[in-house]
Amino acid sequence: MSSPLGFSKTHKACATISAASFSPGPGGNLPDDLITQILVRLPVRYLVQFELVCKAWLHKIKSPKFIKMHLKIAADRESPMSFLIRTRKFGLRGEVIFRGINWPEKNERDEDRILPCRFSHKYFGPVVLGVANGIVCATNLGDKSIFLWNPATLKSKKLPPPIIDLSNCLLSLGFGFDSEDDYKVVRLVMYKKFAFVKAEVYSANKNCWKEINVGVNFFVKNLKCDICLDGMLYWSSSENMVTYNLDTEEFNNQIELPKVEVIGRTVRKIVEFMDSFALSVHRHGDSECNQEISFWVLDDASGKGSWSKKFSFEMHPEFPLMPRIFLHLKNGSVVSTSGSSDSNQNLVLYDPRTRKLETIIVGTVHSPKVEGLYSYTESLVSIPGSE
Repeated sequence: MSSPLGFSKTHKACATISAASFSPGPGGNLPDDLITQILVRLPVRYLVQFELVCKAWLHKIKSPKFIKMHLKIAADRESPMSFLIRTRKFGLRGEVIFRGINWPEKNERDEDRILPCRFSHKYFGPVVLGVANGIVCATNLGDKSIFLWNPATLKSKKLPPPIIDLSNCLLSLGFGFDSEDDYKVVRLVMYKKFAFVKAEVYSANKNCWKEINVGVNFFVKNLKCDICLDGMLYWSSSENMVTYNLDTEEFNNQIELPKVEVIGRTVRKIVEFMDSFALSVHRHGDSECNQEISFWVLDDASGKGSWSKKFSFEMHPEFPLMPRIFLHLKNGSVVSTSGSSDSNQNLVLYDPRTRKLETIIVGTVHSPKVEGLYSYTESLVSIPGSE
């Protein structure tokens, strides 16, 4: 078990004072507004406990206004290097473990959160489709079920079965939320033989699936979309990018990706970059010392403009060679597993602006190896029907 909880000594002191000093109700020692301003800055673990103090606090902490305020403050406070890691213990239970990391607070780690066993295949584990506002969306590779889970509150929900049949076709999914804070899962079913694609969307507020008009034919190989940003889902293929608007529930026309010279192995992906999106091109030549990442931006987000290279940089010579587990942070830094077969418990963080390479210790030699990395901010957000 890791050290308790990802918050500073200031938070601990604040929580202790609040628990000892507040007398709930009209005769309380502190004004209600001040109590709110203190509570809204506390980690989720304390707030879950404080729901038991009195009915007034329970209603306050569970109110949509408080949850939204808490999320905004947490997101503003978090460094751009806050992320969730996923590990797995192989054995009879096959536990899947999530842990929050807020770098560079090296000694301030969230406690391990074990994914409910009913959501995980015994041998393969879940595939995380996306993380938004502290909610993890994942699919079970065994029975193809989809679920939403908040690691901070441990509340979860299994989605009802989709409408479209999956026989003899390929699947890709996306997860995000719209301007009304309705969390949605988009499911693409692609019939490669007939060059045909169907789609459906799940609404958490309505708790149902509905089939939607695609309008354009496309084909993507990845099981999940590249990113969700500002209410838009982005999928990339070998030549094009397709977007889906979670508000209008419409697919946009395909946007042609820039022609990039292929040198050695090349990996392309749409990523969040400087409060917008960009195409990341990661490639290497014959040696480990010849790795380059470039970021391409679209001059016109409508897709009518042209792509231009924003900047590129050579990777640090000690950065792992084309790691399988790799995360772009929105400040331009990149983080991956260490690459060493006996040290995948650790992460490597590289800042291209300073060319500084750091190792993030997330376990011991006996710890499970890291299987996934996701940008993350803990929250009180709850999906309707969660238990």
